[in-house]
Amino acid sequence: PERLVGLDPALVPQMEDETVRFLAAALTDERPPMEALFTAKWTVASPALAKALYGVTAAPDADGRLPLDGSVRSGLLTQAGVLFSHSHAQQTSPVLRGKWVRKVLFCQEVPDPPANVNATPPDPVPGQTTRERFSAHRTDKSCSGCHRLMDDIGFSLEGFDQHGVVRAMDSGKPVDVSGTLIGTDVDGAFMGATGLGLKLAASPSARLCFAKQWFRSGLSRPEASS
Repeated sequence: PERLVGLDPALVPQMEDETVRFLAAALTDERPPMEALFTAKWTVASPALAKALYGVTAAPDADGRLPLDGSVRSGLLTQAGVLFSHSHAQQTSPVLRGKWVRKVLFCQEVPDPPANVNATPPDPVPGQTTRERFSAHRTDKSCSGCHRLMDDIGFSLEGFDQHGVVRAMDSGKPVDVSGTLIGTDVDGAFMGATGLGLKLAASPSARLCFAKQWFRSGLSRPEASS
C-alpha cells in the first residue's frame, strides 16, 4: 500500500495494459520494430493514465495512439509501468532499473550481492539527490564491480519519479540524467532515457536479446546450444 501513496490505484492495471498494447502495436505495425520499441514518439495509454502521469490530453488517433513530444518520453523505457515496477516505495531505484535493462534488454547476467552486503536502499535524505545517495556504490570495492554495470543506466532514468512522472528536480536540485554504457556493443556516454533508447535501438546484442526473450517466453524454457 505504501507504494500507492500519491497514486490512484486504478491507474496500476492501466499501466500494464499500456505496455501490452504498445508492444503489440510496435511489433505488429512498425518496421523496424526494435527502433519503435525504444524510440516511438507515441503510446497507447488510456486517457486517464495519459492525463494523470504523462500530462497528455490530446485525443488518440484512429489507431488509439497518443502523440508524445519525444524529447523526454519515448518508447518502452519511459512507460509508467516499467518505471513504477522498478522503483521502491516513495523513491526511485537506479539499481532495479539498471539491472532490468542489463538482464532483460541486453541479456547480461548481473551477480547477486554478496551475502555480507546490506542491500537495503539508503533512505531519502533532505537536500540529497538519489544519485548522490547511491554514490557509495562507486567507492565501496565490494559494490563497485557490479553497480558500475547498473547504476549509471538507472541514473539516466532519474528524470522520472517512482510513479513514472517526469521530474526536473530531486530534493531541490536539478536531476542529472547523464549516463555511460560499458560492457555492451554500444558503449559510450548518453543523456537520459531517450539517449538510452537510441543506444538500445542501435545495438545488435539488444536485437539478439530480444530474439532470445521471444524464444524463452514462447517455449517457456531457456535456449540451449544443443
